[in-house]
Amino acid sequence: MSDPWRGGDGGTSWQQQREPVADPPPTPPPFGAPYEPRPAAPVPGWGAAPPPPAVPPAAPPGYASPSVPPPPAPAGYASPAVPAPPSSAPAAVPPGWYTTPIGTTAWWDGYQWLQAPPSTVDPYYHPVDTIGAATQALLAASGLAALLATGAEFARWQLLGKALDHPGTVTYDQLHGADNLAALAGTIRLLVILPTVVVFLIWLHRVFSNLVGPLRAGARLDTSPGWAVGWWFIPFANLVKPAQVMSEAWRASEPVAPAGPQGRSAWAKPKGTPLIGWWWACWIGATVITRISVGFSNDGGASLRGRMLWSTIGSALLVVAAVLAVMIVRGLCERLAARAVALGVPSHR
Repeated sequence: MSDPWRGGDGGTSWQQQREPVADPPPTPPPFGAPYEPRPAAPVPGWGAAPPPPAVPPAAPPGYASPSVPPPPAPAGYASPAVPAPPSSAPAAVPPGWYTTPIGTTAWWDGYQWLQAPPSTVDPYYHPVDTIGAATQALLAASGLAALLATGAEFARWQLLGKALDHPGTVTYDQLHGADNLAALAGTIRLLVILPTVVVFLIWLHRVFSNLVGPLRAGARLDTSPGWAVGWWFIPFANLVKPAQVMSEAWRASEPVAPAGPQGRSAWAKPKGTPLIGWWWACWIGATVITRISVGFSNDGGASLRGRMLWSTIGSALLVVAAVLAVMIVRGLCERLAARAVALGVPSHR
């Protein structure tokens, strides 16, 4: 009886027919022969590895190749929507409003044109008409209070002189009434001057905030909004710096000055308006004369009369200073508004 697990060939098993016989392992090289690496056989089903490309593949659309420079932008533009800076502009142009190559006004941030300044700079002009009108009204009230004090001091000086030159012609009640009137006028002047100073400094800060921001047009100012107010409280410096601050504000607000850093040369050379010089001279004169009048003693009639005279002169100078200050504030308000219109800066209240 034949074996059922053997094939018809009489010697090959069923297992050997179903499973192929593996190739015998390669014969190792003889001892001392040079080593030759055996090439790796390809993975069955995958085929041979493709040869490396001779030229690198092109980058996908929208991505720049690391070794190929990007194509040049259209002439006159740094981007499809932003015009390029003029070739004549210096490399270190400070940020500000300038005239673009296509004739419009745009913000130059130091590297490119922008339709508006960055968020750190307010792009809108904040009108100073309202705060300016309040400042002018308070200055006018201060002038009237100083005029009242001038009249009261002059009447008291004249009455005291009559009493000294012609004894018995002036009663005590008259002298006492003149003193009360002068004290009342001084109190009214003090009550009006305090809010006037506060509102005036607020207005001055607003002026320089506009000049430093949207109305500067790239020109660098020597005074910041904070120092425009702070110089008034620095001893000895407040004898000179406030006048320089007002003069700089007047020159920087020139409506016809060209935009850009070249605009600084247009307004930095003039000394401003003579109104500022006369106003500051009257203010300093009134301050100095008031200090002098305080130095007189009240012992004698002549000394008291001299004190009244100097006080009268100081009050009169304050009246002139108030009138000139009203003219300066009104002029600066008009110049700022005109410059905003000339530069095309939008207003925002």
